[in-house]
Amino acid sequence: GRYNQINNNLKADAVQAAEVIEGHQPIKSLRGKTFTDDVALNLKLKPEVRSKWIYTVMAGGGYGEKALYDASFNTLQLSRNRQTVYTYKANNTGRNLSDQQKLASGNSFDRVTDSNLPIFLPLPEPAMPLSQKRLLFNETHTASANRLYRLDEEKQLRFQLGYIHDRTTRQYGSEEI
Repeated sequence: GRYNQINNNLKADAVQAAEVIEGHQPIKSLRGKTFTDDVALNLKLKPEVRSKWIYTVMAGGGYGEKALYDASFNTLQLSRNRQTVYTYKANNTGRNLSDQQKLASGNSFDRVTDSNLPIFLPLPEPAMPLSQKRLLFNETHTASANRLYRLDEEKQLRFQLGYIHDRTTRQYGSEEI
């Protein structure tokens, strides 16, 4: 899972070769029996990069009516038999970070979403031709820790821990004369 996090945070000069596998079937017993549109990416790292920690830090900010920030910190370690990825991201710019925690695997996990949260006081939805990130004020923090051990060709052990803090507010009003 979470290969998108590795691909987004791995430096380009760390890759020795890349192979794109079309029609990838991750379940070995179904290979050759069912067709899939899944695409897999097989990366071969340079020897000097394997088993070393790779860090990525990005930060941005601004000040207007209130201070804005958008920051992320990622660290990963890749070797033949284990992979480790630690990520922390935070912002208050309206960008939704909860999608960062979704698994990039074939499993579907039930999650609490906005559509199945109880509504105590329904509010009218704003009808404006603006994107949602321009209408909402948020404070989002997301952290994840992922560790994968490859036991043999067919078995792996995966530990995943994730945390999301997402507080979203909006101001809405209308005036009629």
